[in-house]
Amino acid sequence: MQGLHPLPEGIALEGKLPGPSRALPTAFGFSQLEIDPASQRASICVSDRRDFYHQFQVTPQRVLTNALWPCLRADDIKDLQAYKAFLAKPEVERYDRSKHGDAFGGDVQKKLPSVKDGLVQACFSSIPQGDHLGVEFATCAHRGLLGSYGLLPDDEELRADAAWKGHRVMQGLVIDDFYVVSVEDEKLDERPAYPREGHLSEAVQRLSRASKAYANEGIQGSADKDIINESKAKVTGGELDTSEGVRRLGLALLGSPVRKRLALSMITLELVQLGATTDVLHACLLGGWTHCLMYRRPFMSVLAKSYHLCPSDQIDQDEPKLYNLPRSVAEELLMLAIFAPLMTVDLAAKIDEFLYASDASEAKGAYVAKKVGTSVLRALWRTGRKKGVYVRMLNREEALIRKIDEMKEEHLFPLGISSRHHNVSREKPRAHRFHFIEICGGSGKVSAALSQKGWVVGPVLDLDSSPFYNLRSLRLLSWILHLLVENGLLDSFMVEPPCATFSPAQYPPSRSYKQPRGFDPLCPKTFEGTQLALRALTLIYAAATLQVPGLLEQPRRSKMRRLEEWLFLVELGRTWETWLASCQYGSPHLKEFVFLSTFEEVLALHRKCSKGHEHVKIEGKWAKPSGVYTDQLAEAIACAFDKALSRKLRLEYLQTPKTECACE
Repeated sequence: MQGLHPLPEGIALEGKLPGPSRALPTAFGFSQLEIDPASQRASICVSDRRDFYHQFQVTPQRVLTNALWPCLRADDIKDLQAYKAFLAKPEVERYDRSKHGDAFGGDVQKKLPSVKDGLVQACFSSIPQGDHLGVEFATCAHRGLLGSYGLLPDDEELRADAAWKGHRVMQGLVIDDFYVVSVEDEKLDERPAYPREGHLSEAVQRLSRASKAYANEGIQGSADKDIINESKAKVTGGELDTSEGVRRLGLALLGSPVRKRLALSMITLELVQLGATTDVLHACLLGGWTHCLMYRRPFMSVLAKSYHLCPSDQIDQDEPKLYNLPRSVAEELLMLAIFAPLMTVDLAAKIDEFLYASDASEAKGAYVAKKVGTSVLRALWRTGRKKGVYVRMLNREEALIRKIDEMKEEHLFPLGISSRHHNVSREKPRAHRFHFIEICGGSGKVSAALSQKGWVVGPVLDLDSSPFYNLRSLRLLSWILHLLVENGLLDSFMVEPPCATFSPAQYPPSRSYKQPRGFDPLCPKTFEGTQLALRALTLIYAAATLQVPGLLEQPRRSKMRRLEEWLFLVELGRTWETWLASCQYGSPHLKEFVFLSTFEEVLALHRKCSKGHEHVKIEGKWAKPSGVYTDQLAEAIACAFDKALSRKLRLEYLQTPKTECACE
């Protein structure tokens, strides 16, 4: 079994990253189906993918992160295909600027791993167990595949984070398991040989479409495990039963599997006759019963003292502890064993015509009822169990004041009383939330300087680091724009697109100042340069629109400044253009940079050459290093961003509505 070891504590900070796993549905979602047992049944179809995680293809860069221990002797694996492919690779990969970047952040030649001391380290070429993002990758990829074939539409998909909008067809996805349940017309006394000729249930039709998608993409499955057109089946831990025998009783049942409930009842009945139990056994029983109770929640009222018998935070499965079993706890468990057959949802139950609301105080309680439309009641039934907006309850002091003075308004409670015993939430911070990102940054000196000032800095998005950090990729561009637009996940950025074809020193030239798009715009090198320039200008336009600090850097004489998009941004009135001579920031060269920015703090960087010193001519071995910022210049740019970020976050804080008390 392959697996990854977790990181030791204390070497990294954790952040939450909301993913598709939040929407994984549970079996209780089937309770939203409405079935008339006399004339309808459920058609259940479930597809299972075999070794789903192992079928994923990952990039070579991802493979290197999936290192497995211990190291292996090369002689022992010499006949494996992976080892033969490893030996077939050249020791040094040929340098390609469009593929590897300018290599400001490392060696030009990309050295590949080699055999050392006769030992090699195996890497898992897929998604290994222990990768906590595995569920997110698998679920997202699976949903994308099925969605491309017209499956899992919004009006049929069952999700945990949204209300089901369907009527007779319900589709769901739980990582590698795809299921469909449809309500089909089928009278008890006139049941035809199903399926009728030329007729397939809605569930079977959708499963056939999914099977076609898997076959087209070469995704292997387990046909022997597939469930096709069954009226009774287990789906995602729940059992849906519309078999003929159950329907003749006027029922259509959903609950924890019958065998599980009977097994729990048998074990529980044996246990309650004893005078003791262990903490491990007690926790297992309560976990099993809690799952059963989810399908008939009023039975939760049976449990009171059982949850307090063993401290849950002290349970060690390897060392069970013995506890006396009080009769009060035994009686609660006995009641669960007796009521086990009733812990189901009856899908044949009709929606009531009345809407009820109740409330209670220490002295009395009351309820009201009103007759409303079925559509309203159905929507409330489907969404009533969802978690709503946080409402802080009164603490003891506030409750005492309210008891003395019922007319006391909640907002008049002293701040000390309402917040003294409530801790501020220590929820994990959002991952992938950055104050600054450097794009096409090469050496990443500005990022390093800002990080030293305490700002959260993202990775340097440059080909030096990864082939996926290519600004020509629409996926990378869309991700950066997503960070900018959605809830302020990115506060600022700097983009430094390569100026090769825009440089006046290029010979023969690809462009001129009058033809900045190039003499042959479709020439591969010219097209690549134009594409990178337009992507960078797109980011500056987005920053200007969103009022986010953004900066684009080029050599002062770059022909990129003559592009109509650059001129448009200058005339827009939301950007500033300034330039500086790097010799005033510790460079031996007369290298001038121009900045197109969306924040005015950058104007303070302007310095022209004082003419009081000599310059080293930029040629030969000095050509490439001249494009790297000096430490002094990187620090100056970082200071400008530091001021802009402080101003931005200060304004956002002042504009954020304040609350009187901290939520738990």
